Parts: sequence; structure tokens; C-alpha cells
Amino acid sequence: MGSTTAAPRRRRGWLRLTGRAIGVLVALQFVLMGLLVVGQTVPDKPIVDNLLAAIKEGTYGPSRIPDRMGTESDTFTECVVVGTGLGADPEESARSRAARMPRIGNCDGGAEDVKAVAAGKVFDYDYYKYWAGYTVFTRPVLAVAGMDGLRILSGTLMIVCLVGAFLAVRARTTTSVATALLLPFVAGTNMLSTPSTSLSQSISIAFIFLSVVLTAQGAKRSPY
Repeated sequence: MGSTTAAPRRRRGWLRLTGRAIGVLVALQFVLMGLLVVGQTVPDKPIVDNLLAAIKEGTYGPSRIPDRMGTESDTFTECVVVGTGLGADPEESARSRAARMPRIGNCDGGAEDVKAVAAGKVFDYDYYKYWAGYTVFTRPVLAVAGMDGLRILSGTLMIVCLVGAFLAVRARTTTSVATALLLPFVAGTNMLSTPSTSLSQSISIAFIFLSVVLTAQGAKRSPY
């Protein structure tokens, strides 16, 4: 009798778990879209002013510059990232901009595009990318602190997440395991140069480490 009632109970449990997971996934879409809208409420002008200053100082682009660790930095992606969300019609709503994510061109012509936006040009390049959520971080920081401030904060975020990942893994395993997991990444890549040459990669690396933190924390609730 017990075995006949246990199977339906397990089935109902899995159905509840699946329904909950689907509900969280659907709700997450609204949260992420909301973050895109928040990023787009930041006006373009202070961002463009600070990018113009970075162009003048030589800290915006050009692409393919040395990264101080023997390889080329990903400044091309950096130029695209800081230009994502720029160039829309000022009358367009933040929600509309968040949905289609306007942007300037690529890094090779980015400086001229920034100057064109400053002169009032409207760009019609749509950038339908699910991961453009970084604009909720990049646009406010660019508007307030410019490229230098964004480099400092992205580097700080990366280091904080690295330390958090190390401590989270060590708490679930040992110091040796945490070191073996993270040391090859730190010592064998150009990670430490990314804040000064390709801040977009610092942001990506920070979220890689954050996923490690969340996985280690989630492991506390599972026997596996």
C-alpha cells in the first residue's frame, strides 16, 4: 500500500518543483527586462561627454592594443559595450530602447560615432542581445565617473567576486580544492590586466566567479 501511494506523491512533488522552476524563470524575464529599462533611463549626454573626454585622453579604443601580458586586449568588445544603448531618438521611451537596445557602430569607428551622437545624430542600429543587461551597470557609472571610474569599479567587482568564490568553495571543501580550482584561471590568463585594457571582460569574469559562489551556496541545500 505504501509503495502505491509513494509514486503519486513523488510525481506531485516533481510537478510542483517543475511548476515552481518555470514560475521563477518567467518572473526572472520581467526582472531582467526591468533592469534594462533602468539602464536606459540614464540620459545619453553625460555618458557621451565622458566618452568624448576618454577619446581625447586616448583611453577609448583603439582595438587590438597590447594587454601588458603578451597578448592583445579585447578593446573591440569594450568599445561596443560602452556604446551600447547610445544614439536613440531622445523622444523614444526607455522601455522601447531597452527592448531593441540601440548602439553606436563598432570600435574602429566608435570615436567618430560618439562625436556624431554628441552632435545630435540618431543611430538606428538595433542590438538584440539578451545579455545587454550589463548596461544597468555601465551606463550609470559612465555617466557619473567616466571610463576611468568604470575601469576601477569593474576591476573591483572582479576581485571581490574572485575572493567570494574562493571563500565559498573553501567553506564547502578545503583550501587546497579552492586554490586548485581558481589559481589556474588567475595565473594562466590575462585576467589581471582586463580592468585597464578591456573592462567588459572584467565584468564577464566577475559574473563567472559569482556563478561559482551561487553554486557553492546552493550545494549547502543538496546532498549531491
